[in-house]
Amino acid sequence: MPGDGRWESNDDIVVEIINVLRPRETVLAALARIGGPKQKSKSKWANKKAKQKGLDTDDSGKEAERKRAIEHLTVLADQAMARGMADIYEETYEQFVRQMRIAGRIPDDWIVGTPIQSSSAIAVGASPPSGTRADVDAELLDDLDELDPSHQ
Repeated sequence: MPGDGRWESNDDIVVEIINVLRPRETVLAALARIGGPKQKSKSKWANKKAKQKGLDTDDSGKEAERKRAIEHLTVLADQAMARGMADIYEETYEQFVRQMRIAGRIPDDWIVGTPIQSSSAIAVGASPPSGTRADVDAELLDDLDELDPSHQ
């Protein structure tokens, strides 16, 4: 699973959460969606009859994938809570996307609904922008100094 529980920053966690959520969805809503509707369990008799007829009664592959997805999203939310992100279960997809755009973690040409590359997947030596106002101002001044040396 992406991340394997090793997230360098809160932004890494939020990026992975964005990759799981759908537009207008919260973490709680995503957990409910992934969990699916409550299903009545088949009786032992019905399972036995189905096996006799050669029908596959359990979707163990789908069920295992569903459980992994629930566990992954739960671990992400728990890590976020442990790091002080108290509203993690209530924030929407759009709020997370806005936070990551401000932090410079989502490129301008990103298409909603497509996976976002996490910083662990960024090339070695490249660091994502921190997105703080002071850093942005410092970068702009450096760029200005390069263009117009008399500005100093």
